[in-house]
Amino acid sequence: MEGTWWRQRQDLDPEQEALIGLPFDGRYLIVGPPGCGKTNLLVLRAAFLSKSGLKNQLLLTFGGVLSAFIDTGKKELDSNQISTFHKWARKLCHERIPNFSKKLEEATRGLTGQDEFNATRQFVAEEFLKMMGVQCAAAPMYEALFVDEVQDLFEAELKAISHACRRVTIAGDSRQSIYHGDAMQIADALGFETKKLSAHYRIGKAIARVADKLQPPAKPDESLEATTNYDESTQQSRAEYLPQASRQAQFNTMLNELRQQRRAYPKEALAILIPRRAAYDELRAYFSGTDLEGFVAYHQEHDPTLFSSGAQIHVMTVAGAKGTEFRAVHLFACEDAQGPQDTAEFWYTAVTRAKTTLLAYSSPGNGSVSPRLRSAFAQNENPTIDDLFE
Repeated sequence: MEGTWWRQRQDLDPEQEALIGLPFDGRYLIVGPPGCGKTNLLVLRAAFLSKSGLKNQLLLTFGGVLSAFIDTGKKELDSNQISTFHKWARKLCHERIPNFSKKLEEATRGLTGQDEFNATRQFVAEEFLKMMGVQCAAAPMYEALFVDEVQDLFEAELKAISHACRRVTIAGDSRQSIYHGDAMQIADALGFETKKLSAHYRIGKAIARVADKLQPPAKPDESLEATTNYDESTQQSRAEYLPQASRQAQFNTMLNELRQQRRAYPKEALAILIPRRAAYDELRAYFSGTDLEGFVAYHQEHDPTLFSSGAQIHVMTVAGAKGTEFRAVHLFACEDAQGPQDTAEFWYTAVTRAKTTLLAYSSPGNGSVSPRLRSAFAQNENPTIDDLFE
């Protein structure tokens, strides 16, 4: 994951340095655009507090892929000090709440799919909050606690975290809220002091323009394009939507692009993001027998080794990719994003994983491609009436 984690002090700007060195005993919410370094700052602040002697720490994420991603850049933390919120919460509930499994089964009986996921998550959050409020009232569990992608947590989940520790640093961006969490709305009431990062560094201008169309800024000078510090003279950014006749044609075009990118960025990670899990098996079949087959990792489960396995191409869902970053990102099978998935937050999260190159592919199939995505990639032109009749 070369180029992802800050290794020298000169990598930091004054705003970022100030956040790392905040007083130990506070509660802080770090907000800022994609590419401003929120995840990096959590890792470095954890290391800063650890060097002061506060070793009993925990860093939580919303998704397992991000947890594994952070594992590649950890400094003072051990791997067992990095977890998803849900894995941590459910483990403690099973250990400390009598008959928890039976209660959970009763709460979700008859539900399937997204309904089951939402009901499970809500039940665990509420039970966990009640448990933490009682068991951590006198003695907090940790000396320091850190949470990334906090915008996707529920209020009850952030309240429970606040019971577990007095020193808490959280980071998030409401524009990337895929799971419709509401935790950021109560951060102030829980005593969190908001710290805002204004500049970002990793997202090229061409990609920033796409993101800004998906989530227009309140003021032009606050757009991703206006606030980027990406160096276009070193690696010119590129963002294109490439509709194809079939899924096989999507893959063939993407395969050629990946071959060129492996030569251009031999030590940097590349990503293929998919809207739905069903495309995992499809991509495995497409890559089988190609010259790139051995360079692909499929992030279907929380597995920290996948980011350090030697694979250069990483396949994951858009939701799973939250918080990660890659030199080039390929959005495969965009037509698969239908219904509740097709939101500005979903696509904004997807496109802002890319640093230099962003390519989106689609073909006729499961449904029409999102108009908001096509509009985000569209070039501004000055049509004439005659153009309508060509």
